[in-house]
Amino acid sequence: MLGDLPYVEFGERGDGHHVNGDGNTRRHMRWLERRQRIHEQERIRERTRQRSSERISPPDGGEKSGRQAAASKNPIPAVLRLVKELQVMETDPPENTWARPKSMSNLLKWRAKIRGPEGSPYEGGVFELALSFPEAYPFEAPKVRFTTPLYHCNVNGQGYICVDMLDEKLCWSPGLTVDKQLLSLSALLNDPDPLTAVNAEAAGLFLKDRERYDRLARSWTERHAMHVPWD
Repeated sequence: MLGDLPYVEFGERGDGHHVNGDGNTRRHMRWLERRQRIHEQERIRERTRQRSSERISPPDGGEKSGRQAAASKNPIPAVLRLVKELQVMETDPPENTWARPKSMSNLLKWRAKIRGPEGSPYEGGVFELALSFPEAYPFEAPKVRFTTPLYHCNVNGQGYICVDMLDEKLCWSPGLTVDKQLLSLSALLNDPDPLTAVNAEAAGLFLKDRERYDRLARSWTERHAMHVPWD
């Protein structure tokens, strides 16, 4: 601190007047006091900064939910949209449907389930699906396929579905949310469309012998879908 003191020479000024040493001493003391106050203020500010960096921020009503955390890590429009759709599926899902992300760290990959409609060959079965959403969702359609095997003229051997709703060039609309997609697929189980078939054999049988088609669909349901857990 003393090394910072300005040098002041005692003696005579250039005009022949004697310099008052006591006056200079008082100025030095005031200057030193100011320097001490400034130094102390700097120390206080530094301690405050250190405490602020070490302090844990207070909770804002508890930990963020998994979906909020996922959205903050994945701030693309598709994720923001899917967070809202997940809220719907958690709080008010359509009857006989279920859907969740496979992992909250990646909201673009979902699992979904549909109960077989009553009165159809799929009744009593639980059919699981995989949904893969592009980053441009909802302006681009998701890729959807059944992972539970089923006999259906609109579903091929890999589980991919031929339905106008999921065709970007035909009927896809950004307004088709996950819950609406699942409702449409449930309706498709109950009402196959052989004119847009991807399983040609099943479509031919559907048109020629509906009873045999239903028996085959029922046997596949009993073999593959009756023991799939719901949640």
